[in-house]
Amino acid sequence: MLEEKSTIQNLLDATKAGDRKISARPNYIPPKYLAFLKSEIGAVNREVNVVEMVETLNPETTKQKWIDHAMHGRFENPIFDYDTEKILKIASKEAKVLELFDLVYDYSPNDLREQFEIEMMLYVLQNLLLTVEIAKSMLLRDDKATAKLVRKKFGSMPDFVKNLCFEKQPEGADLQNKKFDAEGIADAFYLAQDYYGFNWPIVISDNAVAIDVRDKSEDGKQIVIPRSRVVDSSQLLRLIGHEIESHMRGSMNGLVLFGFGGLNMKTDNEELYEGLAMLSDRDFDLWKKGRYQNEPASYYVQAMKMALDGSCFAEVAKSLWQQRRHEPRSLEKAYNIARRVFRGVADTNNPAGYAFTKDLAYYNGLNQAIELEANGYGWLLELGSFDLNQLIIIARHFRLSPQMIPYKRIDLKTDERFLSDLGLI
Repeated sequence: MLEEKSTIQNLLDATKAGDRKISARPNYIPPKYLAFLKSEIGAVNREVNVVEMVETLNPETTKQKWIDHAMHGRFENPIFDYDTEKILKIASKEAKVLELFDLVYDYSPNDLREQFEIEMMLYVLQNLLLTVEIAKSMLLRDDKATAKLVRKKFGSMPDFVKNLCFEKQPEGADLQNKKFDAEGIADAFYLAQDYYGFNWPIVISDNAVAIDVRDKSEDGKQIVIPRSRVVDSSQLLRLIGHEIESHMRGSMNGLVLFGFGGLNMKTDNEELYEGLAMLSDRDFDLWKKGRYQNEPASYYVQAMKMALDGSCFAEVAKSLWQQRRHEPRSLEKAYNIARRVFRGVADTNNPAGYAFTKDLAYYNGLNQAIELEANGYGWLLELGSFDLNQLIIIARHFRLSPQMIPYKRIDLKTDERFLSDLGLI
């Protein structure tokens, strides 16, 4: 297996190397026994979603209570409760995961294609086992252990943080100024899927706090939209580029090309997954406004650094609010970032120095995506919803080119028929 610290240069070297590589066969079906193992792994992986596991119960009530108190100058550490039954269910998967680990490890591949299947299955199982360990430590309310496991899954802080900024002449079309509530967003997402030939169900949830494309969950693949979410026309098109044309399209490409990197065979490190979506955000902002700055990502990094250094929820949220108090809904924005940083923690006073570092993907992923783009290999991000280690495994085994991508980007923000169907032009 690969070492933990892989680099973009490792990926580029593997992609350019030409010896002992095979051609990708879309919708490849492995031999019967490997197909059985893959099906068993997928069945477990589908039910193990680390983001669902760390969702807090009653999020809107908890948030509103916190904001009401903060408006009167009382920045508090909220009490986070979790779905214990859901966490127990994930922890109980350990025996099955270990059994599958042994079965896959004992298989002797007959050719390079089977060797690829084995390496990727073992990687998915490693990811699963780490999530099981996180579930076990959450049940024990051991924030110190949970923090260590989360960092192992999602990575640690970068050595330094730079604020990326891009500018160009805007060229975005004038759009009808409309508002879209959760149902309107769902209708637009369904329409965007139709243009690509996808058909993922969409769920409007009272508990969700952010729009989430879920390749895997107890209920299967789905897009989740918070019931309270309202966006304008530009925000909607930006979301479609991020969620449908990047996240969902990437997952479908990975599934078709390799049978991994999407749906039941997707893993949890989403740096490159978010990197592709952040490039979409950048391109939209440059098209519409002529300027893109990854300021939200820098807030996430700052909040995580404070948390890892032992700051409590109240201190992190207050610091974020003080920097953004001139903005509309500044308290809500500060709370939302702090909540994402502390999700999964038992004690928001944070004596363990806990941070849920998954959202480092918004910073690290964009930097990695820009590095690939600068080298002329940005198209590697479109091959599937993979982390860097998985893409290196793929590049070692397959001859890769942008022509092989099955679902190529339409760029719906400039598609007049799509804009007309949405009533925006």
